Amino acid sequence: MIKESNFEANGHGTILFSKKFLKWLEAKIQGLAASSEMQAAQRLLAASNLINQAIRDSLSGMILVEVVLCYMELSIQSWKNLYQDLPSRMDTLMDHNITLNDLLLSSKSTLNQELQTPMPHGTKMTELYQGLIETPNQTVVV
Repeated sequence: MIKESNFEANGHGTILFSKKFLKWLEAKIQGLAASSEMQAAQRLLAASNLINQAIRDSLSGMILVEVVLCYMELSIQSWKNLYQDLPSRMDTLMDHNITLNDLLLSSKSTLNQELQTPMPHGTKMTELYQGLIETPNQTVVV
């Protein structure tokens, strides 16, 4: 449905709707009589118009959060109480000559992501992934 939910390591992010999904929503709205399904489709279409998909605008994201909270009859505090902070660690690989071929991935490890050769940064990556095993619910962004 939603093409992508894009979150960056710095916490910024946006919601992107594919053109195919938006066309499907519009057709769905045209083909439905007044119903809860039609209202849901209209709300999703309205959300796609509210959120700024082009520049990851945090203001439109905050407005969308306010709309959802009002709809769900949640206060900011009750929403905050749903959130649990998870560990976060940012690190840098000092070699700026990393290529995509240096970071080829396969699906053979327990994490479903394991570095293959060539691995000039394999040791550092192994340390980062080991941290995921030792402390669950973390994210590593490469």
